[in-house]
Amino acid sequence: MTVTTPPQPKCGAVRKGKTCTQVAGWGTDHVGWGSCKLHGGSTRAGRAAALRMAGEAMTDQERQALMDFARVAKLANDVGAGDRILRMAQR
Repeated sequence: MTVTTPPQPKCGAVRKGKTCTQVAGWGTDHVGWGSCKLHGGSTRAGRAAALRMAGEAMTDQERQALMDFARVAKLANDVGAGDRILRMAQR
C-alpha cells in the first residue's frame, strides 16, 4: 500500500515569468496560506492577506469552535490573542 500526501497549496507568485513553487506561507507563521516569505508573506500586508484567506475558507462549525477558543483565551488573560482570534472568526 502506497501512502500519498495531499498536494499542498503553492505560493504562486509570478516573477520574471516563472511561478513560485514554494509551499504557501513557507517561512512564515501562516504556512499553508498566502505568499511565501520570499514573495511578501512575512510583511504586514502578506500576513493580513493570509489571515483573510484562512477566515474565508472556514466553515460555520470551524468558525464557532474558533470563537469558543477565543473566549477561553480571553478568560485566561491572553486578551490580545483572544481579540485576534475573534476578529478572524467574525470575517
